[in-house]
Amino acid sequence: MVKSKALLILIIVLAVFGCVLVGGYVKLKALTSDKAIKSRVTSALEDYTGGKLNIESAHFDFTKGITLDSINYEGKEPEKLRIEVEKIVVRYEPLALLRGEILINSIMIVSPELFLLRQKGAIWRFLHGVKAYLDHANIKYPTDHLRGGVIVKSADIHVTDKAVFKDGVLNIENVDFFGQQLGGSLRNINIRGAVNDGFWKGLEFNIDTKLANPELRLEARFKDKIMTEELMKKIPVIGERFWYEYSPLGKFDMDCTLNFNNKDDKRKLDYLFELDMIDGEATYVKWPFHIKHVNGKLEYSREGVFLRSIKGDIQNEGQQTNGEIDAFFDAGNARKNIKLNIPDFNITETLLKMVPDVGEKVWNDYHPSGNIDLTINYRSNEDNSISDYSVKASCKGIEAKNPFLPYDLSNIIGLMEMDGKNIYLKNMSGYLLNGPKINHSTIDGVINLKSKEKRFTVSIPNLDMTENLVKSIPKKGEAIWFRYKPTGQVDFMLDYKGFEDSSKDEYIITVDGKGNEIEYADLSIKMTDVIGRVVVSKNDVQLKNMRGYIINGDQLARTVCDGLYILRSKDKKVLYNVFDLRVTQEFLDKFTKQVKRDWFKIEPEGWVSVVLDDEIIIKEGKERQSIIIDAKGCKFRLINFPLIASDVDGRISIVDGQLASRKINGSYCGGSIQGAIEADISSPEGEYSGEFHFDKVSLPKLMESFVKEQQEWTGVCEGGVEFEGINNNLMSFTAQGSAKLRDGHLAEIPVLLSILKILNLSVPKKESFQTADLKYSVKNKIVNIEELEIFSDSIELGCIGTVKFDGTIDLTVVAGLNRETFSQIPFIGNLMDFVVGGVRKKLTKVQITGTLSNPVTKMIGFKPFTDSVKRIVDVLVHTNDNTEEAGKQKNVK
Repeated sequence: MVKSKALLILIIVLAVFGCVLVGGYVKLKALTSDKAIKSRVTSALEDYTGGKLNIESAHFDFTKGITLDSINYEGKEPEKLRIEVEKIVVRYEPLALLRGEILINSIMIVSPELFLLRQKGAIWRFLHGVKAYLDHANIKYPTDHLRGGVIVKSADIHVTDKAVFKDGVLNIENVDFFGQQLGGSLRNINIRGAVNDGFWKGLEFNIDTKLANPELRLEARFKDKIMTEELMKKIPVIGERFWYEYSPLGKFDMDCTLNFNNKDDKRKLDYLFELDMIDGEATYVKWPFHIKHVNGKLEYSREGVFLRSIKGDIQNEGQQTNGEIDAFFDAGNARKNIKLNIPDFNITETLLKMVPDVGEKVWNDYHPSGNIDLTINYRSNEDNSISDYSVKASCKGIEAKNPFLPYDLSNIIGLMEMDGKNIYLKNMSGYLLNGPKINHSTIDGVINLKSKEKRFTVSIPNLDMTENLVKSIPKKGEAIWFRYKPTGQVDFMLDYKGFEDSSKDEYIITVDGKGNEIEYADLSIKMTDVIGRVVVSKNDVQLKNMRGYIINGDQLARTVCDGLYILRSKDKKVLYNVFDLRVTQEFLDKFTKQVKRDWFKIEPEGWVSVVLDDEIIIKEGKERQSIIIDAKGCKFRLINFPLIASDVDGRISIVDGQLASRKINGSYCGGSIQGAIEADISSPEGEYSGEFHFDKVSLPKLMESFVKEQQEWTGVCEGGVEFEGINNNLMSFTAQGSAKLRDGHLAEIPVLLSILKILNLSVPKKESFQTADLKYSVKNKIVNIEELEIFSDSIELGCIGTVKFDGTIDLTVVAGLNRETFSQIPFIGNLMDFVVGGVRKKLTKVQITGTLSNPVTKMIGFKPFTDSVKRIVDVLVHTNDNTEEAGKQKNVK
């Protein structure tokens, strides 16, 4: 009985459970019918989004889950959002469903295709929409509503944005990804996936969401991709620009990070695009050098573009060098920071022509070659103003042509630097290839890039002066070589200042002599062992404290020279000082214009010191030459006047054609002579004048100059003469002077012998006529004897008359004798007496004609008188008291 009751209860329970199952199944079938599923899914999604959903078929399988086929969804604005899905399969836990719970194991979406128009703020609307749905879906954290994840297979994505993507659309094909909740919460989803076909094949991505903020972070990466034009242009925003600017080839890794973060409602978007080049190749469009083996990273973010430690081998006309660049370009391309370093970079025409403003000119002027260590630093501000800019090129043995000298430069080292305003040449040095010799040289300079003003200083010690070198001096070299012909070594320095208008260029060439030779063409003077300084500028040539030796035959005379040449006007002023120069005919011939005259001659004897001041002012038509000669033991000759002075010390100056000599001291006819000469040597007339004073002059040597016949006379003279004349015209020569004879012996002079003979006097030894006083003048080639007194112990002679230059004489002589002497004369011994100087003497008068060597005499009587006179010569000038007596004249042989 008991058993039957238990069985009955069991049957009832099973029946009830069966009924429940049957009823539940019937109800589940009603709820999961195709129509019910389509209706519920469609209405829920359309109500929430406002879009339109179409599902071709829906099928529920208790053990397999729900399958939706051919799903099409259009957003509220279909042109902005459209989704097509081939199939969606939802896998769930059946037992949980019996408990009234929904426990989804996985959702698989097969072959979805998304058509999306990229809109500003769309991502924020999507994230906020999902966040709002979860907030109102009463899904608690943590949740088991989605135990597994969402699997998407073979998805195609089409994002339209004509401003960002090439061809206006970004197409990503055959994408597989898997979405999974983190920490069991639908508010934190992680999605991982990969692209299997198309240009993006191999792209892997990872997406994290934090819907509490909300926040979405996308990380995508390529590995080991081949760069092609087609692929690079597909990369959004930066790809096409990168391709056109760098033309990259080779492999690369790409990482892209997008971070949408609405924390504190700030809607912050961060993005970072990273491109790692792996042994690639590139050519920067603004810098046309091919670069191989490129390794480094390109980054693109909100801040701008970064080039981080990009290294490569730069190809430059057959040479290769490794370079490195770090750079930053902000999003607006105004703020930049560039650091470029290229060691051992070879200088080429292509490289120099990239230097703004001056590069092409540097190449044309210098044609440099060789290697440099190149460093570029550049930084600009947001307003595009430059805050820091420098280009440094450290030269490592450059070779170049020299634009200033006709020689090449070799092994140039030093630093060239550009700061955006100027180009600097700092501590540069090299070697000047001067034929078989090498000269070390240095150069410093600066070029203003705005004004085009430039300044260079070139220094070359121990430079050999050659004709080619001198003639290479801009515009003036030919004239300098013609005038000076400098040779030897010099220390050369050039200070050059140039302008955009080259006609305004200025330069100063400084040459310091080191034992040079110079030929001064204007005076045919050659100098050797010259030291000192020559300064050549655009306007003039200056000779500063030049010292050396003038070559005079086999003699070197020390000299000092200063001068100035005005190159444009050809004005000049040169000052020479020559010390202890031996006078030679060769040297005198160089100054024929200055010192050679028909009446004046310097004999090649003795020593002189010369000061030459040579000046020409073309505009004023003025030519001035000043020569000062300090004579030491020289010999001078006056051709028109029988005067030869030797051992002369004194000064001769020639200024503007006016010759002047003052305080000349010398030897003349065995005695001494002092005097002065002045002359106008520039005048065709050649006027001259002078005066001399002499002492202890030998009478025989003196008379040899005036009387060519041999005479027997002795004595010494003193006196002076003043003279003047015109050139070599003796008719214009005039003079006046006086002389005194002491310790003489004149009795053998023909004129005196004739007087003694006419007086019938013997010539005793005591009649030596040892003293004489003379005053004379010269005019018209005639010597006028104005007063001549000759004294002996017993006879006094007074004489006046003329002596012509041909020796013809016309003299009147009065003889005064002591009474004892006069009484010896026949016939006239007691005829006359006269008081001379308080002493009564007997007088007679003699007329002398003929020549000095062959005189003709006659005696002339005159009335005696007793008036006292001081000198016997006064008798000849008292014509009123000394008239001749008629009938008493008598010729006497």
